[in-house]
Parts: sequence; C-alpha cells; structure tokens
Amino acid sequence: MCGRIVNHMPPGYLRETFDEVAGADILTEPGLLPRFNLAPTGFLPGIRMTEKGLQEWAIFRWGLIPRWAKPGIGGSSLWIEGHG
Repeated sequence: MCGRIVNHMPPGYLRETFDEVAGADILTEPGLLPRFNLAPTGFLPGIRMTEKGLQEWAIFRWGLIPRWAKPGIGGSSLWIEGHG
C-alpha cells in the first residue's frame, strides 16, 4: 500500500454537481480527470474556501503528511505497510 487513490468522476459530472463553485474550467485540463492509480505527489482537482469565504476549484497535490512529521517533510516519501 503506497497511498494511491482512484478518481473516476468525469469532469462533466463534477461541473454539474458543483455548478455554483467558481473556476470549474480547470476540470477540462488534459490528464487531470479521470485518474486511475494516482500516486502520492500527483495532482487532483478539489474545492477550497477563499479568504473571502467563497468556494473555488483548485488543483491540489495528493499525499500524506503524518501529524508527527517535521516541517518541510512534504516533498519526501513515506512508506506505510499494513499486515492482517
């Protein structure tokens, strides 16, 4: 397990579902959606709150930074393994 995720939502569905959110034109960027097997440090669209309290689409980098990580660790790798 290395923190990979799947986002199979088509851009049209996201645009219709969140039509009141500004900046939906980023959903049409090539290679952004859909994403299958997205590894950490890959980019995904998401909705964030602006300083004025409005919602807008933005592109975020996917990854996991544990709460115990030191500042600046965001660019390094982390190995997580689970056994059952």
